[in-house]
Amino acid sequence: MRLDLAPEVLAVGPDGVGPSAATADVLYAVEALLRARFPRLLFALRHVDLPAGARRLVFALHPAGGPISLTVDEGGRATLQAPTHLAGPGYHRFLLLLARELVPVIGASWRPRAPRDLEARFLAWLQHLAREALTQHLEAQHLEALVDGPAPPAIRWLPPLSPEVGRFQGRGAVATLVGPRPEAWLQAVVADPRAGRDAFPWWERGQGAAWRVGRARCLLWRELRWRPPTTEEEVAALSEVANLLAEAWEEEPDRQDLPWAAWAEVLDLLGEAPERRARVAARVPPGPPEGYRRHLVVEDLPGGWSITLPGRMGVSWDPAEGWVAWDQGRTAWVTPLVGEAPEPDAQEGALLGTVEGPDRRARLLRLPPDEEGTVVCVLSGHVRAGEAVAAVTLAWQEDPAGRAWAEAAFRSLRRG
Repeated sequence: MRLDLAPEVLAVGPDGVGPSAATADVLYAVEALLRARFPRLLFALRHVDLPAGARRLVFALHPAGGPISLTVDEGGRATLQAPTHLAGPGYHRFLLLLARELVPVIGASWRPRAPRDLEARFLAWLQHLAREALTQHLEAQHLEALVDGPAPPAIRWLPPLSPEVGRFQGRGAVATLVGPRPEAWLQAVVADPRAGRDAFPWWERGQGAAWRVGRARCLLWRELRWRPPTTEEEVAALSEVANLLAEAWEEEPDRQDLPWAAWAEVLDLLGEAPERRARVAARVPPGPPEGYRRHLVVEDLPGGWSITLPGRMGVSWDPAEGWVAWDQGRTAWVTPLVGEAPEPDAQEGALLGTVEGPDRRARLLRLPPDEEGTVVCVLSGHVRAGEAVAAVTLAWQEDPAGRAWAEAAFRSLRRG
C-alpha cells in the first residue's frame, strides 16, 4: 500500500487475482458487491477497456471523494486507487475496509492498514494549503486596495482551497467543498490546523450524524441547482440531501450545525408537506443562502475545456452527443474536436451579428418563429486552442438578456 500526503491517495496493489481470462468476471463480481452493500452511496459506475487486455472499474462513493478505480491488468494483477485528501480520514479508513471486503472477491492477498499518523497527515496538508491561500488572499486584497480602495464583502470569484474543489463565486477568502471560508478561518488553520477540520466532510470514523451532515453539505454547495428539478437526477440529489439531514437530526436532535435554511428550501423544491417544511423553517437563522450554484460557475468539459455559465443550468455529457447545459429556454452545446474547425450550421435566419477574436469565431442568427410563434436565437461558432477545437452552439428564446448570456458564455470558453 502507498500513501502520499498531497494529495492523499489510497493505493493498494498490485497483487495477483488469478488468470487474465477472469478479469471481466472479477470486475462484474465487484460491481455486484458494491451495488448490494452500498446502494445509497454508489454512483458514476462504469467499466473501461484499457490497452494490453487490462480492464478497469471506475465508481464513486462520496461527492468529495472523486473517482475510485480498480484496475486488473493482463497478468491478473489488481490495483485499487482512490484520492481521499479532500474527503478526510474517515473516508480513507472506510476505503481501507472496502479493500479488505474485496479480498475474497478478487482473490488478492491485500492487507491494507492506515498509518498511525493518518489524521496528522491530513491536518499537515490542510495547513499547507491554508498558508498558501492566506498569502494569495492578502496579496489580492492589497492590490485591490491600491486600485479601488477597501471594498465591502461581495460576491466574487473564490480561489479554491485545492483545484479539485472547482471554480465558484461567493463571499469569503477561499472555496472549500463544504462552502466558502473567511480570512479569519485561514488564519486560524495556519495557527492550528485542527481549526480546519470542518473543511473535511468525512473526518470521523463510521457513518453517523456528522457523516450525514458532511455529505449533505457537499451536495448542497456544489451540486444542487436551487430551482425546481427538471430531471430524475436532480430530484434524487434533492431527496438525498433532505433524507441525510432528517436522519442526522433524528440521530442527534440537539445538533446545532445543520444547514436549516438550505434544508427548508430543499423541502420546498421537493414539494414536501407544509408541516414538515415549517418544522425546519422555524429554526432558520439569518444569513446568506448556501449553495455555490446560485451564482456563476466554471464548468469543466471533456478535453480540458471549460465554460462559465449560471450555476442553475443542468448539465449532461454523452460521447455521441457532446456536452449540454440547459435551463429556462437557454441551451448550450459544446463538442471538443481535433483538427479543422467545423463549418457553421446551414440555418436560415436573420443575421444578428458576429463575434470574432484571434482564437474564435461565431455568428448570431434569429431563426423564423416556430408553429407556436416562439422565436429562438442561436450563436454558432468555434474556439481553437492549438490543434484542439471546440464547436459551440448557444440557443435562447429571444430577449436582450439571452444575447448577452450567449456572448459572455462564448467568450468564456477556453482550454487549459
